[in-house]
Amino acid sequence: MKFVTERFFQSASFGTVVCVIIALGLITGCGSGDHEGDYLGAYGQQDPRGPSQIRFDQMELIFPVVGPTRYSDDWHQPRDGGAREHLGNDLIAKKMSPVVAVADGTVSWMHAQKGGECCYLGVSHQSQGIPYESRYIHLNSDSLGTTDGRVVGIAKGIRHGVRVKAGQLLGWVGNSGNARHTISHLHFELRDEFGRAVDPFTILKRAQPIEQAR
Repeated sequence: MKFVTERFFQSASFGTVVCVIIALGLITGCGSGDHEGDYLGAYGQQDPRGPSQIRFDQMELIFPVVGPTRYSDDWHQPRDGGAREHLGNDLIAKKMSPVVAVADGTVSWMHAQKGGECCYLGVSHQSQGIPYESRYIHLNSDSLGTTDGRVVGIAKGIRHGVRVKAGQLLGWVGNSGNARHTISHLHFELRDEFGRAVDPFTILKRAQPIEQAR
């Protein structure tokens, strides 16, 4: 059994700052807007489409960030002054940490406009023939050592419709989009076959970390 505490920042002072930020809920802009989610109603409420048939609790996924990472179960924390709920988990890591695909799949959408809609993508997967999606949001958009927003932090060859393997490099951790004024992190989401967001926290705890992108 792997615990969240096994993944930590090498810098204790930075880690302490991160803990305070999480505790106070100061990452209020992370993952907001069209790219974070559109599921109407809190997950777990009665839904006419019925429960998902995907056994997320039995999945053996690759952990999406390579290297020291810190996260908590910030699922459904209030955002934008309570106007919406957080529909994923924020994985806090150093800028330019590699982001990898959690499972084999196909890039289903991507926003990679330099200086504009950047940098996000989704990958569609299947579990026993049932589709689901993983989302990777706030990838890097800055030149090395700057905050210029002039880079598309998505790996070469990654584009809409491309097949990817579990552990394959997708891009790098950053703070693009509406996370511009927050610390670097990956907003990670999982969506069921109906497009509903699910809490990825326990799935991430089971996920297998890798030492380098494949």
